[in-house]
Amino acid sequence: MAVEAATLSKETSRPQPAMKAAVTSAKAPNYVEGRRTFFKYRDLGVTAASNGWMRAQVTTALTGMTKPTGWHYHVCEGQFVYTL
Repeated sequence: MAVEAATLSKETSRPQPAMKAAVTSAKAPNYVEGRRTFFKYRDLGVTAASNGWMRAQVTTALTGMTKPTGWHYHVCEGQFVYTL
């Protein structure tokens, strides 16, 4: 299933805000709530540093997937996914 290009337009883009550097440590984790109960989410401080432009989290599986997430997409300015 493809997303039509017409659904994404420049009108949804915001001016890029002033940004700061974000530094976090696994020794002092900041866990936050997420959408899925079978994941644990550690915030990396990017949301605050980018004034909400981007989010970065370490997502750790606690159990197997308890219910399917189904096909979905994210409306956002920037997304980076790094999987090991």
